[in-house]
Amino acid sequence: MLPSQIQIKKHKEYSGHTAAIYRLIEGYNTNTFISAGGDGLVAVWNLSEDNVGNAIAKTTSSIFSVCKLPGTSLIAVGQLTGALQIIDTETHSIIIDITQSPHIIFDITVNENYLFASSGKGNVFVFDISNFQLIHTILLSEKSIRCLHIINENMYAGASDNYLYKISLHDFSFEKIETPHTNSIFSLTYIPNTQQLISGSRDAQLGIINLNDETHSMRLIPAHLNTINHIAYCAGNGIIATASRDKTIRLWNAEDFTLLKVIDTKYEAHKNSVNNVFWTADSKFLISCGDDRRIIQWQILIDNK
Repeated sequence: MLPSQIQIKKHKEYSGHTAAIYRLIEGYNTNTFISAGGDGLVAVWNLSEDNVGNAIAKTTSSIFSVCKLPGTSLIAVGQLTGALQIIDTETHSIIIDITQSPHIIFDITVNENYLFASSGKGNVFVFDISNFQLIHTILLSEKSIRCLHIINENMYAGASDNYLYKISLHDFSFEKIETPHTNSIFSLTYIPNTQQLISGSRDAQLGIINLNDETHSMRLIPAHLNTINHIAYCAGNGIIATASRDKTIRLWNAEDFTLLKVIDTKYEAHKNSVNNVFWTADSKFLISCGDDRRIIQWQILIDNK
C-alpha cells in the first residue's frame, strides 16, 4: 500500500460534550458508538446521522476508560477519582459500583471470565465478570498502569515506568519486559497475522515487538512530535491509526510501518490533542476525539488498483 492510494475525507462531525473527550468504543450495534470524557457524560451516537447523540449516564468525575461487557447491555466506566462503575446502556442507570481505589482508572478490558481495570497506583484489579466480585489484585509497578491488551492466554500492560508487563490469565503471574521507550507507554495494539505487539508512548515513538521472539526485543519508530495517546489497528484494511497530543492522526501501513497519511489542520482536523480513535466494523471510517470536545468521522478511501 502506498500513500498515493489513500484519500481522506472529513465525513461528519459530532458535538455535545462540554469537556475533553477521552474514550470512544463501538456501540452495541455496528451503526453506533459510545463516547465519554472530562464532563462525566457517557453518550451514544449514530454513525449514519449528523450530530445526534443520546446521553446514557452522567458520572461525578471525568471518565478515562470505557469497556463493553460481551453478551450484555452493560459497560464499565473508570474515572479520575478511581470510581469504577457498571452502567446499563438500556436503562441508563448505574447498576453497581465496584470502586477499589482512589486512584485514576486508566484502562478496562474483559475476557469471558474476568474484568480487568488498571490504576494510577500500579495495580490491575481482577473481577469475576459474572458477579463483579474482586478476586485478585496484581501489583505490577510503583507507577501508573496506562493500558491493557489481551492476546490469547496473556494480557499485556503498558506502564509509566516505561516497562511492559506480560500477565498470565491462568494464574496472574507476570513477567516484566524492558523496553527502549524513554517515557510512559500509553497504548497497545496487536497485529495477529504477524504476531506483533505495537506500543505507543509519551516519548512520541511507536514500539514494535515480535511476540515469537522470546527475547521480546523492541524496535522504535519516531512517529509523532508529541505523546502518542492511542493506537488502533484495522485488520480489514491493514492500517494502523495513531492519535497524538501533537494534534494529528497518522496512518501507517501495518506491513512495513511506512507513513501513509497525516490528518492535520488541512483536513479541518482537531485543534488540540487527539485522545482516542477507533475503526468502524466495515473498515471504511475512522472516528476520533480530542481535547477540543469534538468527535470527527473520517472516511478512509483506498484505491487498490
